Amino acid sequence: MLVEHRAALVQLLDQLPFPINPTLPSNIAEVPCIVVGSPSISQSAQPGILTLTSNLYVLARTIDVAERDDELEQMTDMLVEVLGGSHGTTEAAIGLSMVRVDHRTVSVAGNDHPSYVVAVESSAVTC
Repeated sequence: MLVEHRAALVQLLDQLPFPINPTLPSNIAEVPCIVVGSPSISQSAQPGILTLTSNLYVLARTIDVAERDDELEQMTDMLVEVLGGSHGTTEAAIGLSMVRVDHRTVSVAGNDHPSYVVAVESSAVTC
């Protein structure tokens, strides 16, 4: 279930024009990119259904502040579109829904780096 959730995200994001990474870069030269965070699992309000959530970290270049902000917002807009916006999408028979987008600072190669963090959920039925 964790493997399938993450694989569906990576497969869906493959159509974007920038690299998809499994971890935050250790070198600033590895941005721009989107990082697919490890999924977490929580119990949904319905018995027998689990909610899987992954954070996607959108990282743009840091050369010029104005250019970086434009690139960061353009990348995030493309990601939201690929995720189906408020309607969600399906990849590899897994329904994926974007539930939140937050602007945050993350550490890349020991430096603070602005990013957007996009939370994406799917559901899994358990027996």
